[in-house]
Amino acid sequence: NSDAVVSYDWTANGDLYYSTSTSSYGFGGVYRSDSGGVTTIAPADSGFSSGMSTVVSGDYVYFNNSDSANTQFIYKYGPTGGSAAITQISTTANSSLHVSAGSLYITGAVGFDTNHIYFSALDSSGNMINNPGLDLGETSGYSGPLAFDAAGNLYYAPGSGDTSIYRWSSAEVLSAVSGGSLSVAGHQLLDYGTMLTGGGASSMVVDENGVILLTWTNYSDPSALVAFNAEGDSDYLDMKTIATSDGRLGQVSIRDGEIFLSEGNSIYSIDQVIPEPSALLSLGLSGLLMMRRKRQA
Repeated sequence: NSDAVVSYDWTANGDLYYSTSTSSYGFGGVYRSDSGGVTTIAPADSGFSSGMSTVVSGDYVYFNNSDSANTQFIYKYGPTGGSAAITQISTTANSSLHVSAGSLYITGAVGFDTNHIYFSALDSSGNMINNPGLDLGETSGYSGPLAFDAAGNLYYAPGSGDTSIYRWSSAEVLSAVSGGSLSVAGHQLLDYGTMLTGGGASSMVVDENGVILLTWTNYSDPSALVAFNAEGDSDYLDMKTIATSDGRLGQVSIRDGEIFLSEGNSIYSIDQVIPEPSALLSLGLSGLLMMRRKRQA
């Protein structure tokens, strides 16, 4: 239908799970697409889709939404290989969900306060061992996406209120999980405010070469998928615009070396030719490929 695909992830056998949002930011439901077609996992309801995520860990799919009182819910669906069911597992403040090494990382804030990062390991039944999630520390701005690189370093980009991207080492993340705390002080990787005006991040991923891919919006203008080129170990000196859209771009992800991007009610592979008509206004694939070659050299 016309609802927008906000977030998506694949199970190990290639089944695609995705969540959708209505034009008024209502919860449009969660669905599975596989060789048998499309199946409704969670139907649309009166909830809201702000920050909605769909992520997979092992045999379980996790998704979230919120109600009119701004109570924020996290659900699990699974086991996907057996008699699957939906269970509400937490009301930890959440705006987006992320999985790394079999654990759940959450960005969220109580009310409209500053974002925090929360953490919980997951047990064999897919439940959060820490419920509510462990508070790893306050960050900056409104809640936005997280990403991990191949070395386990953690990246955070605020959804608005701060045009920075922050990074913590894998050792710092482990220390926070063990009782320490993450702080943005001294961890600003870059500020893209001179390249993109206002707004903030809605999705982010880091590729195998350390290139950051980020979907950005400042709500009244077209959304953009941008890439920050890594020069050396920590200096991101170059930004390329890969794609723009009159609407709002959703999630960017990488699977088997291929880049995927949701826009409107579709998910695109932007490493392939996109057929017309397409809502995407411009593509800069050669810029991204050039950046990769430069990094590898």
